[in-house]
Amino acid sequence: MSSRTSKLIVLLLLVTVLVLGPVACASENYTSTTTSYVPTRTYSGYSQATPTYNPGCIYPEYIGSIRYQPPDYVPDALKVPNGHKFKFLLYASGYQNYQCKGGAHGQPGNWTFVGPVANLINDIYHGSFGNACNQVVFHHLEKTKRVSGVAWSGIIPSDYSMVVANAVMTYPSPDGENNIPWLLAKAIYNSGDGVFSDVTFVYRTETYGGKAPPNEKCGTEFSDGYKYASPYEAQYWYYHKIEGIY
Repeated sequence: MSSRTSKLIVLLLLVTVLVLGPVACASENYTSTTTSYVPTRTYSGYSQATPTYNPGCIYPEYIGSIRYQPPDYVPDALKVPNGHKFKFLLYASGYQNYQCKGGAHGQPGNWTFVGPVANLINDIYHGSFGNACNQVVFHHLEKTKRVSGVAWSGIIPSDYSMVVANAVMTYPSPDGENNIPWLLAKAIYNSGDGVFSDVTFVYRTETYGGKAPPNEKCGTEFSDGYKYASPYEAQYWYYHKIEGIY
């Protein structure tokens, strides 16, 4: 290769970097893979999703944060039973989904909860929901012949574990009736060998939004069968058993 050709190649590489810029900015404990979602299967008419990967995006290597401990103001009604301890925290942004049932001929019906769809990140103080590269968990309805409940599924290359849980207790949001309640959910199914493999209980706190419209709007403003997606945010605190306790 001639000296002139080598110089031209170097010049072209420099121009490419200046025009396109870096693909993404790395930070500590992050690696270069990502995910986005495409609907691939449905349960009871509601779309679920599986990840497809974009190697050009920086993606966390791990799931969960222990930067903060569970709040001490969680109501006693939601306390995790003895023998379990805090494992990690995640932040969620997405939708609580409802369907109008029984509303017809101008008569009001009721909104039926049909499951969440949300993306979860490790830390809202060092990443945003808007950046798909920060997403580590997908929150969704899991309804099969084997299990039925809400699920949290790991979506990073190092962790595809999942936990499915059902609510055992709820408590009105201290921040107002326009927010979905806080809750305690108990795990009914775990899969994989990642962080969700031994999760036993989940708190949902600091909820914002997510409520269904008033029932009188089902069948009047919204037709029977209408599917309503209500935006929400929340914090999820995950627990597992203390070693040596059965």
